Amino acid sequence: MKRKILVTGGSGFVGRFLIQELLRDENNTIIAMYNSNQPPDTFEDPASKLTWIKTDIVKDDLTDAVSGIDTIYHLAGYSSVSSSSLEVDLLNAVNVTGTRRVAEASSSAKVKQLIFVSSVAACEVSTELVIDEINGYPVTEYGLSKKRAEDLLIEGSINSYELTILRPTALFGENHEGSVLELVKKIQERRFLIFGSGESNTNFLYIRDFIDLLLLVKDDQRAYGQVFIASDTPLHLSTFVKYIVEALGSDLRIMKVPVALGYIAALLFDIVSFVLQKPLPLSRRRLRAMLNQTIYTNRKIKRVMATNCKYGVKKGLLTSISYYRQQGML
Repeated sequence: MKRKILVTGGSGFVGRFLIQELLRDENNTIIAMYNSNQPPDTFEDPASKLTWIKTDIVKDDLTDAVSGIDTIYHLAGYSSVSSSSLEVDLLNAVNVTGTRRVAEASSSAKVKQLIFVSSVAACEVSTELVIDEINGYPVTEYGLSKKRAEDLLIEGSINSYELTILRPTALFGENHEGSVLELVKKIQERRFLIFGSGESNTNFLYIRDFIDLLLLVKDDQRAYGQVFIASDTPLHLSTFVKYIVEALGSDLRIMKVPVALGYIAALLFDIVSFVLQKPLPLSRRRLRAMLNQTIYTNRKIKRVMATNCKYGVKKGLLTSISYYRQQGML
């Protein structure tokens, strides 16, 4: 069946991988939006099935872009850990106002399905260590903006488009200069320490496993009206680091430091960071993240959609680190 698909945020990390996979289906015609990031010029585009349009979802008229669209992947968003008024305004403008405008345009154009990439930041904290789609709530400005966006889309979907929301955990993969690449560099340069036992939990998801989920929920009635946490099996930090060391082909042993010393060092680093007005390798926020015991469970999506991660974190790290080396990033 011929399908016309719109991807907002098409030039971002997730968008590039998603569009590459969508192009493999000859029945798909894709309209990809971009704004700040320039679209890549390396896409294989058989029969000119891909059209890029520069669009600001906050300001521009979206009527023409959504006309005749069957499915929208709404990936466009703004991410920030800052709580400054400027950053909060940007978060609300892009993530909330922009999403509301996409929802309104989708409803007017009678789009069949809207698939929204949210974040586990929308359900970041709970009184329980295992967080599911119901028991968590946001605490950061970023998480609040994503939760508001979800609520707008749910309200807009009434008697309108079919809605599917995915909340991915921390994504990593080739061509992504994020926290995993930073961690790999620190381990390679022997600048990484584990605070405590190393049995804190990590919740990473390889990009190609996430793309598989995005493709799976399209046009599938099981996914209509659903909110899913998208995650892989959580790993202890020590196991995650071991996989990186193995992928690097190193015999490096990671030193473990008592938590109390870690908090003292992190406090000193925060003071120096405040004085210098620049980020430093260690902070109390980063230390808390390293000691995290939270698990974001993927039980619901596995049960409803009958799926498992095909690649997994270990294979994803091997592929990603190989790519980093080929590109001279390590």
